[in-house]
Amino acid sequence: MITLMRHVYLFYRIAYVALGAALSAIAPLSAVAQSTSYPNPFNVGGVSINTVPDLLFKLVDAFLLILAPIAVVMIVYGGFLFVAAQGNENRLEVARRTILWSVIGLVLILGTKVLSSAIQATICELSGSTPSWITCI
Repeated sequence: MITLMRHVYLFYRIAYVALGAALSAIAPLSAVAQSTSYPNPFNVGGVSINTVPDLLFKLVDAFLLILAPIAVVMIVYGGFLFVAAQGNENRLEVARRTILWSVIGLVLILGTKVLSSAIQATICELSGSTPSWITCI
């Protein structure tokens, strides 16, 4: 038991020394990083994202771009389930639920885009001048 405790103690001492050495090796890099200018990682394809609202609007667009085709594929899949059911009531119910929830999901996805566009247009209309943090169309 005592030898096990010695091994654990020795392991912790080695870990602390290794951690201290790693931190002392990284410390000079932080001083270099403070004087270095990095490009904006959200500047993709000529579209610049500099504010949080811009980021949120772009996330909603990406959300729509990814999930809308998935919802359409699920509706088509529900149609295939209808054809494959061949009158079986249980399988017809599964097909109906698949189409129903796919349509509900598609409506929610499109509703998110409509709501964000409406909020953006309302802010642009209510403010006499264009706010610096939003792009008015």
